[in-house]
Amino acid sequence: MPYRFGCEGELTAGRPLREREGIVATAVGLVVAVVAFLRIPAADLGVVWAEDGAVFLTQRLAEGPFATWFSPYDGYLHLVPRILADLVVSVLPLEWFGVGIGVGTCLVAGAVGAFVFVASRDVVTPLPVPFGPPVRFALPARFLLAGLVVLLPTVSFEVLGNAANLHWLLLWLAPWLVLVRPRTRTAGALVGVLALVVGLSEIQAAVVLPFAVLPFLLLRWRERAGLPVRAALVLAFAVQLVTTLLSERAARPPVLPDVLSTVLGFAVNAVLMPFLGQHHAANLVLATGGWVAAAALALLAGALAVVLLRGGRVRAVAAGLLAWSAVVLWTAGFVLNPNPAFFYAQFGRDQWEALGPLRYGVVPAMCVLAIVILAITVLVAPAPAPARSGSGGRMLRASWIAGALAAVGAVALIAWQLVGSAGSSIRTSGPEWAETVRTGETACEAPDAPEELALPVHPPTWSATVACALLAPTPAPTR
Repeated sequence: MPYRFGCEGELTAGRPLREREGIVATAVGLVVAVVAFLRIPAADLGVVWAEDGAVFLTQRLAEGPFATWFSPYDGYLHLVPRILADLVVSVLPLEWFGVGIGVGTCLVAGAVGAFVFVASRDVVTPLPVPFGPPVRFALPARFLLAGLVVLLPTVSFEVLGNAANLHWLLLWLAPWLVLVRPRTRTAGALVGVLALVVGLSEIQAAVVLPFAVLPFLLLRWRERAGLPVRAALVLAFAVQLVTTLLSERAARPPVLPDVLSTVLGFAVNAVLMPFLGQHHAANLVLATGGWVAAAALALLAGALAVVLLRGGRVRAVAAGLLAWSAVVLWTAGFVLNPNPAFFYAQFGRDQWEALGPLRYGVVPAMCVLAIVILAITVLVAPAPAPARSGSGGRMLRASWIAGALAAVGAVALIAWQLVGSAGSSIRTSGPEWAETVRTGETACEAPDAPEELALPVHPPTWSATVACALLAPTPAPTR
């Protein structure tokens, strides 16, 4: 049988899908990686961004392989970005560094999507269409959850294609590391290693610790397969915290954003932009004086309430964790990295018309969309048989129609934004790295060439330091 009843009376996936879980997850990962690659503007793929060149590449060339993996930068460890830079330098010619980083980040995005697909199996359960044959709503929902890492319209502007912002994609894994239920101790150990890698790459993964540690200690301490994940998250946060205390960070502006700017920024970046895009969101805020932001937050609260009240224990916990992560991650990123240029409550018309997506809203937006997806799965779920007649049946049909309309509307709006969001990124108009390397090779051939050159990357104030010994062309063999 393709379905069986789970512990909560809901239909869960049967053996055929479980037997093919690895194959399907691999296929999902490959598709996500390809979509990530296609979402990067072709002209930007070979442009090296900021820390990718000035920090990761420069330090890797100066210190050698493996030496920089645990070197702090700006107060934190960045394990995966440094490993990626090390791998690209070790495998590819220097002039291919920009392309290699771009392709590598796409592969990481694919791995993230594959893991979310697997982790979501215990959160989204297959539910049949009311009054009809069973339909696997869980599978489309899991595909959407896995694809959020590349389908979010705003993710291509600043996050995709560079190692400096790769930690945002890894941060999206944090809630799913808590929600996944390893079936064996071996699987638990592997997920624990992944949790350690994520935590050593992004200190903000600690946002999930309240949901990871307290419920486990109180309710699930006998589930030893989940212990490595919790232990790895705690260990990674401890290491990051010590690193932060012992390292220096760049000075931040002394002024903090006001509460209204923080709330308005969350509504615009995490709730409105994924569906409306930056220009339409700005125009609506201008036209309504901010009331559209309040309406968007109210709709989000409604979706959250649907899952909390009707979604069952597992989905309620997932929705609570996602909502917590969205709010805390946005608030922490926005408040701890204050920039008066983004104090939304003080915006005039010119600032709203020039509005662009902010990277601090990327993962919160993914969390918001995940809550919407969970709410839709609840709305289209069947009620028990006694409730399918009379007023109960009418409410069930209304719920199903509302869920179907919400699903169609959400997909249509996001697809609309995807079509219009592929034109540019933060690397647009930056210098092409391969050409920059060739120019450096020519400069190093001069008789008075310096020992090392500062090769420009993007933005213009950043550069990568490369020794002329690495830039000098290989001499042709003599006969």
